[in-house]
Parts: sequence; structure tokens; C-alpha cells
Amino acid sequence: MEILFEPESSEQNQSKLYILKLRDSLGLKKLIIAFIAIYTCFILIVYNYLTTNKALFLINELQKEKSNIGALIFKEKIIDKYGSILMDSNYTKIPYDQFTSRFVETKGLTRPYIEKFSMGNSVRYDVSWLKNEEIHRQIEEILDLFQQAKNVCFAGIIDRNGFVACMSKRYRQSITGDLKNDIRFSQHQKMIPQIVEYFEKMTGKPLSYKEENTSAYMHIVYTHIAIGERLWGYFCIGSTLVEAKTFYQTTLGGTIAIVFLIASFILVLTKGK
Repeated sequence: MEILFEPESSEQNQSKLYILKLRDSLGLKKLIIAFIAIYTCFILIVYNYLTTNKALFLINELQKEKSNIGALIFKEKIIDKYGSILMDSNYTKIPYDQFTSRFVETKGLTRPYIEKFSMGNSVRYDVSWLKNEEIHRQIEEILDLFQQAKNVCFAGIIDRNGFVACMSKRYRQSITGDLKNDIRFSQHQKMIPQIVEYFEKMTGKPLSYKEENTSAYMHIVYTHIAIGERLWGYFCIGSTLVEAKTFYQTTLGGTIAIVFLIASFILVLTKGK
């Protein structure tokens, strides 16, 4: 009788056992590699979160220090010099004709457009001490000085009633006809009482909000200003925290790239299993 298949020898059995063990060994190694990869991704994400928060915290502390210094300078140069006159809160709306001469830069703007600012949501106000040209000029000089500091978008003075008495140069621009820029960069002599409500409620916690027309996230730190024991208002520093956001985007982008590389490596190793 013809034998079609020869029985396997002991050496062949041993070879198959070796191959099976090797395959099992490789499977275990793949699991170990996958675990290390996932753990590495987790560490990178946590590192990115912690370093970004640290950057935000450090920048916030620097901005807070600037607002503290600003409040001290304002008290020395303005409060101590002019005293109780600054407590006047008899605000008067600025009429259309005065608004046009004081707040409008570009000639030929239509009345309806100007009324968006003089009679709409951006009504402007005057108060006795702000009409004093010397006081007004000195406040502007202090605020403009702080706007030059690194990572500062604006500096501003807000009294206890939410009257934005003055802003640094970038945010006290005249009306030009560009609606988007006019809303953003003409912020002086407005009433925004909800800001003071936030300041009083949060007791020192920074204010963060999204600008309606630019989608930029603004971050405001503030320091109390007092006349004697009475609260007068706040010295504010505003920024978009560009440095922290750039750092965050860079580290996050790097983390995502590494995650994709590790994921691709795992797929190659496990392909065909």
C-alpha cells in the first residue's frame, strides 16, 4: 500500500512548537508595546495640560502685578492729588452734536450710523472731573504707559458704578465707519455696570469673555482703588493671553502628532494578526 503522507518526526513537532511559542511571544510583546504607547500618550496629554495651565497662571500673575502697580500710580498721581472731586457720580449723556465733534474721526458718516454709538448700546457719558482736561490727560498718559507693556491689549479705569472713564489709546479710538473695529476699539466713557457686579461677586478672580465681533477671548485682571476707606473703582489690565495660547497650540499640536505616530506604529505591528 502506497503511503501518501509520512508521519511527522519529533524534530518537526519541536519546530512547530517553537513557532507557536514565538508567535505567542510576539503577541505578548505587541500588547506590552501597545500599553507603553497608550501610557506615553496619557503622560503627554497630562504634561500638555499642566504646562499650559502653568503658563496661563504665570501670565495671569504678571498681569495682576501690572494692575497692582497701575492702581498705586493712579492713586498717587490722581486720587491723592485731586481727592474727593473724583467721587462725583452725576453722569450726563453726551448729546449727538457733541458726540460727533468729540468721538467721530471720519467726516461724511451718516447720522443713523453715528446714532448706533451716541444713542444705542454705546451711549457715552461725561462727569465733572473727566471734563477737567488736566485730569483727563494725566489718566490717559498712565493708561497708555501700561498698554506698551508685553502682552497687554489695554489698560482702563472703571469707577464703582461701572463707568468706563478712560481707556488706553488702542481702545479709545474715534468712530471711523468700520462697524467691527468701532465697536471693539471705541470703549471709553461708557457705562458697563455688569463688569462691576462681576468684580464684586468674584472678589479678585479674573474676568474672561469672548468678544462679540472678533471671537477673541479677552482676559481682564483688576485692582481696587480706594479714596480713604471708600471704594472708588478699579484699575484694569486686559489681554488675549496670546503667548499662552500659542504655547498651548504648539504643545497640543506636538502631542497629537506623537499620538498619531504611536497609533500608526501599533497598527503596523498588529497588522495581519
